[in-house]
Amino acid sequence: MDKLNSFQNWEIDQKFISAVIENHSIELVSLDIFDTALTRLVDSPADAFALMERRLATEIGAKARHFAIARENAERFARIKHFEAYGQEEISLDAIYAAFHPAFTPHMTRAREIELEVERDLLVAVPDVLLLTHRLKEAGRPFIFVSDMYLPNEFLAEILSQCGYAGWEALYVSAAVRATKRSGRIWNSIAARYSQLEKILHIGDNEWADGKQPKQYGIHTILFERVRTERRVGAKLNPDLLPFSFLQRHVVLTSHTVPNVQPDVEAKWRELGCVLGGITLAGFLLWLKKKVEQHSIERLYFCARDGWLVQRAWHAAGLNKITGVDDRYLYISRRPLNLACGYVESHPTQLSFALVEFLTHTDTKTTVRTMLNRAKLIGNTSVEADLIQHYGSLDIQLDWQNLTSMANILRKYSSRIYANLRQDFEVLTGYLEQEQVGINARCAIVDMGWHATIQRSLTTVLKQMSGTRAINGFYYGLWTQAAGNRLGAGMMESAFASKFIRIEDQAEVWCAAEILEELHMAPHGTVVSYEWRDSKWTPMIAESPIEMSQYQHLTRHFQEGALEAVASLFATGRYGPIQLDEITPSVVRAALGAICISPSARELSLLGSIRHCSTFDHSHADAIIPAELPSDEQTMQSIYARSGWRLGTVLSWQKHASPKQKELIKAFARDKFCYLSERVLRQFY
Repeated sequence: MDKLNSFQNWEIDQKFISAVIENHSIELVSLDIFDTALTRLVDSPADAFALMERRLATEIGAKARHFAIARENAERFARIKHFEAYGQEEISLDAIYAAFHPAFTPHMTRAREIELEVERDLLVAVPDVLLLTHRLKEAGRPFIFVSDMYLPNEFLAEILSQCGYAGWEALYVSAAVRATKRSGRIWNSIAARYSQLEKILHIGDNEWADGKQPKQYGIHTILFERVRTERRVGAKLNPDLLPFSFLQRHVVLTSHTVPNVQPDVEAKWRELGCVLGGITLAGFLLWLKKKVEQHSIERLYFCARDGWLVQRAWHAAGLNKITGVDDRYLYISRRPLNLACGYVESHPTQLSFALVEFLTHTDTKTTVRTMLNRAKLIGNTSVEADLIQHYGSLDIQLDWQNLTSMANILRKYSSRIYANLRQDFEVLTGYLEQEQVGINARCAIVDMGWHATIQRSLTTVLKQMSGTRAINGFYYGLWTQAAGNRLGAGMMESAFASKFIRIEDQAEVWCAAEILEELHMAPHGTVVSYEWRDSKWTPMIAESPIEMSQYQHLTRHFQEGALEAVASLFATGRYGPIQLDEITPSVVRAALGAICISPSARELSLLGSIRHCSTFDHSHADAIIPAELPSDEQTMQSIYARSGWRLGTVLSWQKHASPKQKELIKAFARDKFCYLSERVLRQFY
């Protein structure tokens, strides 16, 4: 861990220092310690426990598993016990270790030592505050440290000294004083000693503990939030989280090098790309390279549109040259594939169940007219008359309750629909022949995955073309429904989520799925068909102004950040504080979970601005977090059902809710997300 790079190019906030030094009426300066005088090099304070677990594991092996969670729980139990039994609002490190689960009792002495070692290694001085203390010393003006912390006074004094602090007059730590800044009672102890002073200034990062509470005791305050860390309470707390934690903290610190200048929206998206995009893509590329070599793949097809970013990353990593594999971008989508597959699986008098289901798919905003257009029956007066008689209008929006009638009407016109689909089959097969899909090489497609319907449909069409063609599929993830497609689709493998594991047990990927889809999106619309132009088959692309606007203002910045990280990782073996060889699928899942299951306020705002097209028509886009704040459970159910990021939606409700609404939201969240850990559910307390 290189502490020297933590504040590389950091510009000290001279205005902040001058505001303190030049105010000669201040008789004593009080400084918060954590995230003010010192800060940790991890994303969230509790992530230090994950580093403890990793170090302890090198000494006791598998017995250290779950230590990080046990350490966090021990602190919670100790606080509850000491408050209920003794009315104490703060505890000591010894009290925490006394509350540990008995399974770890034989290792308590060493674990406690490791905790202090980890704190020493993670903590660094904040340059602005360090310089401020030097200036205060030069001016002969006293300063003290005040902190809510369970660590011993002597240890904190040691760390402060090692980080360059010297000459403080006193050190007030809640574990010793048995009173906290959070309650405000710690100021009673300080006031008793400095009762003769008229003006004390306290500087810290917490709006309540360092701002509002001291003011109630007549103490002046300055909020210093430049290095404040997030309390990310729902991430999976184990060593797999560490690469994300180190990189996230590194990126945040480097984005605040200029004082009082916050990164703009484009920079925030780029930062998110560097961390989430970089880790996810690097982990997938390492896995994909192994699969390509394992199965002797000679040609890779990156499927439009989810494969756009993955192919660019493949090239940024230099894997196209390293593997020597022929890679191509395949312009396919659900619409042409499923229509052609439906043609193969149907008969003139009977449409396949899968085809009818595809033609009538809706997300509650699909009209009768849109479904007619899918079946190429627009303008057919008899069909339109049937539908108008049944629904009253071709522009009525359908939902799941009236799809059966729509399906039955379409089945009445099976022969006409079947005949119309022949052209879809012919143009698709012409394009596939041109791109040599499954021809004269061992081929595989690369896509995001989930249900493997593209591979199933593609395999069905390829078999109809030659009877023998097969193609492999490599994916980010596959849900359990994909297992039903395996027989018809062929070999399929996934890096981060398995079709043999319940969705509830791989929630990190489940919660991230639609977010990943949008952030991997290509800068072109969906493929609707193919046309013969300039002596070759060319994809016909639907215009989508909403998606293209989103790409320009949001997606491309995420992708640029992701590709920067990938290029560095594969060229040098590292990016910032992390190394390429530590990015495993488990590390990727931990990163996805940290942001998509336990987002910071900034991440919730960024990701919540994504608009998502949930049907293959791409005729409209909805906010991934609907804007409405529900007032009752029935409205909650309705909004929740159509949200593209359900956990993010409920967190957004909670953020803007009244105290009464928060109780309702809490109960709703614990019901809907009961499969998540108690640590995640604490976000809704």
